[in-house]
Amino acid sequence: MSAPLSRRTYLAGLAGYLLGACGGHQTGLEQPHITPPAPPPPRDADQLARRVVHAKLGALVHMDRVRPHPLAPRLASMDPWGPLFAAAGIDPLKDVTRAFVAAATAHSKKAIIVVAEHTLSAPRLRQAMLAMVKQSGPSGKVLRDYPVAAARVVVRERTSVVLAVTSKLLVITAEKYARAALSLMGSGGLPVPRADEAASGEAISPATSLSARGVPPLPRSLKHGWATVVLRRSGDALVSLRALSTSAEQAQLDADELSHIADAQTTVHIGPLTMQVAESIAFRAEGTMVEGERLVTLGELQLLMGFLASNVE
Repeated sequence: MSAPLSRRTYLAGLAGYLLGACGGHQTGLEQPHITPPAPPPPRDADQLARRVVHAKLGALVHMDRVRPHPLAPRLASMDPWGPLFAAAGIDPLKDVTRAFVAAATAHSKKAIIVVAEHTLSAPRLRQAMLAMVKQSGPSGKVLRDYPVAAARVVVRERTSVVLAVTSKLLVITAEKYARAALSLMGSGGLPVPRADEAASGEAISPATSLSARGVPPLPRSLKHGWATVVLRRSGDALVSLRALSTSAEQAQLDADELSHIADAQTTVHIGPLTMQVAESIAFRAEGTMVEGERLVTLGELQLLMGFLASNVE
């Protein structure tokens, strides 16, 4: 007769039996495995667009913060997006949440890309693209060899390709860059605004990238520049400018030079008389950074927008 089982052996055997009866190691008490949702795609459309045209300039406008401003309709109609959106029946102030434009330089004619984050439904988007094709005459064409809805359009004698890279992102660029612009297909959109800014801009090597008709020469020691604009319902705008110089010593020299340039641009000489038609900006050095800001009046903004419109290549 075999020896009776010890209490420890009996309990171990019973536990093994119960585990086997419940299907291996599953006891029914474990928490169910839940796969966490995938993170949303990054809002990096601006960075991807810059790479497409090797841009040294970029500007991002948050349309929801522009809408209340008195100059909003004029801003919405300006190049490079105004004529294209008008041809498509798109209202930038109502249908576009954010718009970004990047260019190789201020005088580039083809190395330009526009990205619009919109609220159009799929049928309205198709209708808008077909409207642009129709208004482009014989050169307009639906392009079927792209993995997204695409069309060649002509607006103001400028030929572009329009791409619906996602359901909410519309890209407009020269045909030379259209294939590269497909890199935006995986983007989650344009960046949301930081703080209360309505627009922001960036310039790499501003002395060369911003060189254009009517723009005064800038210090070549400035490596990178940034600007932010906060709009007020009264019509005024707070403009903040920052630039990175090569050293702290050079930053002080650059601040002095930029202050002198700002004085010259706001001063008019009529015969023996000298009049300052607008308040200048006093730049200062903070380490290797050059900084300046000023509250710009509605009248000054109107003059500035007129200057920008007359200097678009």
